[in-house]
Amino acid sequence: MADLWLKAFHLVGLIFWVGGLLVTTRICAMHAVEAEVIVRNRYAALEKRFFWGMGTAGLLVALLTGVWLLVNQGFGQLDAATVGAGFHIKLTFVVLLIIVHFLVAKGITKLGETTDVAPAGKFKAYHVIISVLMLATLIAVLPIRQMMYDKKVQENAEKATTEAPVTAPTNP
Repeated sequence: MADLWLKAFHLVGLIFWVGGLLVTTRICAMHAVEAEVIVRNRYAALEKRFFWGMGTAGLLVALLTGVWLLVNQGFGQLDAATVGAGFHIKLTFVVLLIIVHFLVAKGITKLGETTDVAPAGKFKAYHVIISVLMLATLIAVLPIRQMMYDKKVQENAEKATTEAPVTAPTNP
């Protein structure tokens, strides 16, 4: 039962993290092309709220609950034969998302330091990259995990049919 709650909080953290990053990159793209100082200051305040309040908080919740789930499962069972390749693919995408998270933070800092109109293309690219990584993570988790589960069920069924049935010893 505790694992279900951890998974629920893990998903909520993931939604807040990715949602916060997507909203932040969109606001940054608008901020970059804005010429008026008052509007730029409003965008800067919004960026910080969404990035730190949603994005970073969601990242921390997702990471902490993910590590907690791994500890409960046992770190020694993380080989591809036990958890499947889908987990390792997902982990790769999550690491890439964390890298993008820090790139967005760096971009927000640079955007706040300049008063000139900057190109918004970088933030639009981050927006697309975050979306693609999130979709790739979902594809790695859901269909690949189901395919691996189906394969294990089939292997277990084949083992059960190929093994000789055990007969009870007869009394002479």
